[in-house]
Amino acid sequence: MKRAEHPAPALHGATYAAGTLLHASDQGIVQERVAQQIFKTLSNTQEFVRAGATLASYQAGLLVIDDHRALALTM
Repeated sequence: MKRAEHPAPALHGATYAAGTLLHASDQGIVQERVAQQIFKTLSNTQEFVRAGATLASYQAGLLVIDDHRALALTM
């Protein structure tokens, strides 16, 4: 897959666990199953995440950190 075709081409700020990479995008968190190259956008996270945000595993969810705020999302 070419980088331009990837739904979330920036790896900065992504988080990885159990074969799944999570990326921040303007459409919400993009869930990528790495081995299968399957992508799913979690559109219900759109209001909390923007492209360029940093995602980090935190307790039972994620921290979403950008220039102006830090949020804890329970997944």
